[in-house]
Amino acid sequence: MAILSNILSVAVTFFAIFHAAPRLSPNVPIVPPPLKSLEGQTIVVTGGTSGVGREAAIELASRGAEIYITGRSKSRADKVVMHLPIFSTTTPHHGLQLDLTDPESISTFTSTMKKLPKLDVLVLNAGMMYGPDFTGPFQTSNFPGGTVDTMIASNHLGSFNVLHDLLSTLETHGTRVVFVSSISHHLGTPDLLASTADPLLATEGSSLSPSQSVGAFALYGNTKLFNVLTANKLSRLLPSNPVTVVTPGFCATTIGSTDRSPGLFNPLEYVPLTFSAKQGGDLLVAATQIEPVFGKMLQPYWIWESVPLLKGRAKGFFFNIIQEMFFQKLVPSGMYLHSQSEAGLDVELQDQAWEWSKGMIGAE
Repeated sequence: MAILSNILSVAVTFFAIFHAAPRLSPNVPIVPPPLKSLEGQTIVVTGGTSGVGREAAIELASRGAEIYITGRSKSRADKVVMHLPIFSTTTPHHGLQLDLTDPESISTFTSTMKKLPKLDVLVLNAGMMYGPDFTGPFQTSNFPGGTVDTMIASNHLGSFNVLHDLLSTLETHGTRVVFVSSISHHLGTPDLLASTADPLLATEGSSLSPSQSVGAFALYGNTKLFNVLTANKLSRLLPSNPVTVVTPGFCATTIGSTDRSPGLFNPLEYVPLTFSAKQGGDLLVAATQIEPVFGKMLQPYWIWESVPLLKGRAKGFFFNIIQEMFFQKLVPSGMYLHSQSEAGLDVELQDQAWEWSKGMIGAE
């Protein structure tokens, strides 16, 4: 009974803190502008065949935008496109194949993008995570500069390749770029560049030990830190282009699944602590219109930024495991601009990450 009483006391204390702290915080939710018609705009959403990307594409299409969505399978992208709302007969939508682990696929995709008469918004949403049991295959992806883990390729290097190929296009069109990162980027550390040289590469079909499973999750955080570093570097390179970083929160999507077909049974949909994919998608939509703030991340719930005594990965663990997975629905929802991690704001690290990524894709 004493143990149960102590557990209950801790739970009540946490609940009281997380109920009161947001209401005493100076960081209040922002009020996004009313969503307007997007007729005449061209918007690209990578990873638009499932999850928050698919939900964002549906909403953006319903407001009149011409949508390009990508998927690893063109047939799946085409099937999703068939169900996107058609605002007018003159606004078609398009499904494109894009495998972010394959430089040839990336080159084909960016060649298509360069031919567009305009590109208003690019939403870099595509990404992956190993399955919940962290069993393989842990594949590798070959780039001109060497071999990297598939998660690094999917979550960062492939999107960086897209960006780098399209730099002049983005600048010419004044394209707004939305990076979908994660609160997990707080788990990333400044030594991530060294860790990418040998990032838990395992042979196909193998599985990770428990300690490696923790390492795989840390690697996921590093890939999301790469997103933040790349976004901040892009803001410096193209200061006239709006660049926004978002984290959709803990959403009921099929990330971590081998099959992400729409309608696939997803147990996360029955976890009461998760946001819906639609809620995550709505945040991406808002990011296409809210004025970005450098060094901030748009997210759908309040976090306790100034939690005492926690720094580095310990702070990241608190944000990701405690706040996001257990308390995101117990604090006020809404749209908040929260600070990125110290590592993400490190200009020298931004430059190092950019140069490493350029070398990996074989860019001069």
